[in-house]
Amino acid sequence: PTRWLISEWYAGSAMSHMRQPSIADIEYQQAYAWDKDNFRAVFGVAQSAYRGKRYPEAVAYLQHFESIYPYNPPALNLLGAAYLMNKQYREAGKAFQRAVNILPDFTMAQQNLYRVQMILKQLGQPPL
Repeated sequence: PTRWLISEWYAGSAMSHMRQPSIADIEYQQAYAWDKDNFRAVFGVAQSAYRGKRYPEAVAYLQHFESIYPYNPPALNLLGAAYLMNKQYREAGKAFQRAVNILPDFTMAQQNLYRVQMILKQLGQPPL
């Protein structure tokens, strides 16, 4: 419990610094170091990796996040975006589809799914 409490403190501090991403990133790293299963910390370090264009790292964090909190459409959308930036189009499409399945009105995930479908079509690959 102590590790989780300290991790939550850092995650809360990071959330209060969202207008200062460099500070928030450090706080999320601290939160993650204290508890690698704290979903707020995991999502925070994933966002930081994505913003820093460290897409493989973002994918790894978001895959772990999905194992902790599997029904989170924004996280699945971010996972799909990270896959997309890695040119892993099929995996991206699957993540976007999971987000849409959970939240059918999630316009951003719908648009991203359509984008992946068009990329696959341009590449001459079969649809999802």
